[in-house]
Amino acid sequence: MNRRTLRVAVKEGRRMTDRALGVGAVLAALLGVAFPVAAAPPNIVVVLCDDLGYGDVQCLNPERGKIPTPNVDSLAKQGMTFTDAHSGSSVCTPTRYGLLTGRYSWRSRLQAGVSSGYRPCLIAPDRPTVASFLKAQGYHTAIIGKWHLDFQYLDPASGKPVKRPKKGKVAPVGTKIPDGPTTRGFDTYHGFHHARDMKGVIENDTVVEHDEPINMLPRLAREAVQYIDARSGGPPGQPFFLYVPLSSPHTPIVPTKEWQGKSGINPYADFVMQTDAVFGDILAALDRNGFTDNTLVIFSSDNGCSKAAGFPALNRHGHHPSAHLRGSKADIWEGGHRIPFIVRWPDKVAAGSINDQLICLTDLFATTAALLGKPLPKGSAEDSVSFLPAFSGKPIASTRNGVIHHSISGHFAYRTGKWKLCLAKGSGGWTAPKEKSVPADAPEAQLYDLKEDPAEKTNLYALRPEVAAELLKQLESDVQRGRSTKGEPAQNDVTNVKLWKSRVEKRSRQVRKSRRAGVPQASSSQTPGIWAVDSQEDWESHRAAAENAEIKEGALYPTQRTATFQSTIKRYAAKRQAASLTVRQSDLWQNWNPCPNIGPTRLGDSPVLLSLGPQDYWIMGRCQVRPKKPEETVELPGYDAPLLRTAKPNEFIAPGGLEPHAGGYQAWHSRDMKNWVYYGSVTEKFSTWVTNAEYVDGKFYIYYDFPNDQDPHLYIDSDLTDGKPGKNMGLALADPSHGSDCTVIRDKGGSFHIVYEDWSPIFANRRSFDSPLAGHAVSPDGIKDFKILPPAVDERTTPTGVIKTYKHPHWVKEDPKRFTSDIGEYEVHTPEQYAYGDWAAICVGSQYYLFGDFDPPPGKHPKSKDGKGSRGSHMSVGWFTSESLDKQFRFCDKIGSGHPDPDICFAEDQFYLATQQRTDYTSPGPWVESVEVRVGVDTSNDGRIDRWTPWQEIKETYDYTPGFAKHVKRLPARLDLAALPPGYGFQFELKMTDTTENRSNPIVDHVSVTFE
Repeated sequence: MNRRTLRVAVKEGRRMTDRALGVGAVLAALLGVAFPVAAAPPNIVVVLCDDLGYGDVQCLNPERGKIPTPNVDSLAKQGMTFTDAHSGSSVCTPTRYGLLTGRYSWRSRLQAGVSSGYRPCLIAPDRPTVASFLKAQGYHTAIIGKWHLDFQYLDPASGKPVKRPKKGKVAPVGTKIPDGPTTRGFDTYHGFHHARDMKGVIENDTVVEHDEPINMLPRLAREAVQYIDARSGGPPGQPFFLYVPLSSPHTPIVPTKEWQGKSGINPYADFVMQTDAVFGDILAALDRNGFTDNTLVIFSSDNGCSKAAGFPALNRHGHHPSAHLRGSKADIWEGGHRIPFIVRWPDKVAAGSINDQLICLTDLFATTAALLGKPLPKGSAEDSVSFLPAFSGKPIASTRNGVIHHSISGHFAYRTGKWKLCLAKGSGGWTAPKEKSVPADAPEAQLYDLKEDPAEKTNLYALRPEVAAELLKQLESDVQRGRSTKGEPAQNDVTNVKLWKSRVEKRSRQVRKSRRAGVPQASSSQTPGIWAVDSQEDWESHRAAAENAEIKEGALYPTQRTATFQSTIKRYAAKRQAASLTVRQSDLWQNWNPCPNIGPTRLGDSPVLLSLGPQDYWIMGRCQVRPKKPEETVELPGYDAPLLRTAKPNEFIAPGGLEPHAGGYQAWHSRDMKNWVYYGSVTEKFSTWVTNAEYVDGKFYIYYDFPNDQDPHLYIDSDLTDGKPGKNMGLALADPSHGSDCTVIRDKGGSFHIVYEDWSPIFANRRSFDSPLAGHAVSPDGIKDFKILPPAVDERTTPTGVIKTYKHPHWVKEDPKRFTSDIGEYEVHTPEQYAYGDWAAICVGSQYYLFGDFDPPPGKHPKSKDGKGSRGSHMSVGWFTSESLDKQFRFCDKIGSGHPDPDICFAEDQFYLATQQRTDYTSPGPWVESVEVRVGVDTSNDGRIDRWTPWQEIKETYDYTPGFAKHVKRLPARLDLAALPPGYGFQFELKMTDTTENRSNPIVDHVSVTFE
């Protein structure tokens, strides 16, 4: 059925519905009040899929959807499909908060991202929910599935909170939950908290068992069906509210054996088919128990499809999870939050109807109240509007101007009518271009006409400033008033909801350009103001005094060990209350301190590091390990089994390390980066050239060259403690240039990025088989399907067209089946190039860093005397940085000397840089101590500071990022100014003192004061 045919069906369905309901019912629907239902109030069943894209439902995406969804399609034929429905956010937790409370999540403490449990429930104890409201109206209420709104775990014996277990573990059976769903309006609960805690099965307020993730979806189906069956024998006339937030098709993507391979596309498609079948089981249970006719069924999803679904594989089969929309899960674009939304209510909703009115999942609360003809509870549903009139094909009597969208990073968008304003330069999420990779001259925001441009291809922000200004004004009002609907102003849980989330230093330059172009600005008295000093012009114009400091390249550089800077007074016409001051240093990372070898002393070359979280660190390398005495054991804190001693006092052997040596790389574990426990082999003898590793969802991805310096291959190992290699997946990336020595790092969307040596311009016979060119490839799963991207590093000089050869020492020797010759070719460039290789990667905050071999040409190194030098004689660790994996990395500096083959990780509150030399390095992070600040205020408006904060040292800190081994949280250096009185003028002073013994110094490139 094409779109025009659907519209005709809708109009006919609306006429039929009007006749069926009568004038009185239509009037009631128009007013947003209850239908005059003579029978008992309807049962309400809400099935919320997890990460199911708009285009994953075949009837919504007939031309570009290739996954069969017969049960959902059948529901659409029996009910109404909303084509402009949206989740409250483009990720899990905030959407679930909005669905249950009728309130946007960013009004709570959750300003970005998702929750991870082990902390108080995000829904305040006194806040009404859909469940508590319906329960008060006589409904029996149940949730079966994923909660993902935080709750605490208490030890049943002591009653004290249980700390978050180490990676891969869940709360013990018997653990109690004091603030879970049964305290937020639900009579019964069976499910789990979120995907990474899925093994912990919860019944009401207790962890009752541990189960494998593959069993969760069948479990939820079984529990939902059993609940419906049980309600048929419940109290006569008592309606029920069943909320089923499914575990699928979110990761882990684990279709059961029955469904594996069913789609012929990939496991995600199989999982979608299984999800559809589970929904069919729920519908069948309603029908079998005679509930269908008086049950309102809602089928939807919490956000768009995740890239973990494997978009390249899906696209190759002609399937597009976001249909015609731009973006996907996490994004501010439509693919991030426009969702399937289909309702069925026989005789109340016209079968096969389509509705294109704008609705949001936050609207469920007001809709249920209107359905029952009841007022909303006081202090509830501030962002909820009843869409009940739409059921009869009538306009929704909205009491708000528009719908507010939110991305994973907290970027806002505002939608009203056909217009949508995005306060982001890029996707605001995981899709390229991300905020930091958008060209510097791009507009600071986006404006789209969704009627003419539903794919959001043409940004009208600069062309329609009056529209952008009006939408911004409405957004600011909705944020400021604590509600987007009509009514008395409410209070947000936080006082500082930041509308513009893009980096201040980039935005400040855009603001100046935009002002000249007449584009509306985001600042107003209703949003937090910012005074930012972050460009060459800013530093110079705001300098009142400086000592031992110079301003260059848009930053403040100390010229002596101690330097000071005093700003001018920033004055305002009206009093303002300062909230905080933030200082950021440059992205230079030079404060590396030499240290002895990291890891076991007997470890061979090319060490591989991997930090999984607090007290969970691995290092891999080649070694020979023997116990001191076979019978001599020792107990080491944190290890369950006795360990064997070795000749080294800080090296031990675990039971797994007693397995026969497989000849390749071996794994050691540590809880403190000092004592190391040997667990045995992770690769075999032929795969002895391990280059890097990653970790995701309980599995280690161990990449090795085969032959050496040739093509990344892969092992996947779910248990490094068993002393045996994992599953050899074989070739991961066929590098057309014959290089490798790669690093691998996942981006925040979960895709695997490989950075490898590209040998097409190599000067291999002189330069340690390193290269001026770092290749870049990406894969959704890290196993195969790598797509070659533009180079991550490109330091090539001028090509000459001359081709020379080199003899590779490993090709024929290690893999004679594949290589019949050791002779390789390369193109000569001039002048002779710098060369880099043996890559390692880490991301600190949003800044990416690459470390690797740095091999300058002979004559370019200070130790070179004759201008020739031998291969590798002038090597050291070189490092690069970039704001995005989608941009080229720029070379910054070198560290130490010798052929490094390095790797890097974050552990024990510092960074470790391991090399194959005797000297390794540690660093407290890119922040260089010390920086002291104070802020003054002019309270009397006489142009003089009359109150100062005390001098206080501030610094940036770092923490682990759950779920990512190579991403480190970057917590800003901030001074709280809440105690400073309001004033008309503000001034700050900095003292910078270089406390390090290395070549670093505290270079400040950004200072900002925010105001309430």
